[in-house]
Amino acid sequence: MNIRQLSALLIVAGSVFWGSSCLLGQATGAATPHINSPSSQTENEVLRFTELDILDFSGVRDVKRGTAYTYRSDDGVYVWRTLSEYHSSALASAEFDRLVKEAAKVVERPATVPAGKKAARRCVLLLRKKHARDGTAVVVRESGSDLWTFRSKSLKHALALERQVYPH
Repeated sequence: MNIRQLSALLIVAGSVFWGSSCLLGQATGAATPHINSPSSQTENEVLRFTELDILDFSGVRDVKRGTAYTYRSDDGVYVWRTLSEYHSSALASAEFDRLVKEAAKVVERPATVPAGKKAARRCVLLLRKKHARDGTAVVVRESGSDLWTFRSKSLKHALALERQVYPH
């Protein structure tokens, strides 16, 4: 299973699990708190996200360990965040390069950005299925054998969640 097939699975799984999470959160009052970092907020940024689900996809082809998170913003837009730890840095790098190559549009070219004590490659892409009018905005970060993605129908929301999870 490649990252594209996994993405389709996550979108379907997110839709299915979202309903059960909302019911569970309402019944138990155990909804996950909003992800917000005061240091990442600006005067114009008011997007808040609630984590709805976590899905483990460890053992999927070439991925040693993988986790997918589903978020919903206060204005109802969904963002899916994945962290994939590949068996090698070469495999993570190859997947990063494949995503860039297959993108319908490269919004921000790959660049090196700080990632804690390491450096990461980062880019912003628009992925579009063949003959589809709407695309999916994807922020991709790769460092060593790790690959992170933030996917949403809204570029604004994908970038906002990335800033809140990984402040620049």
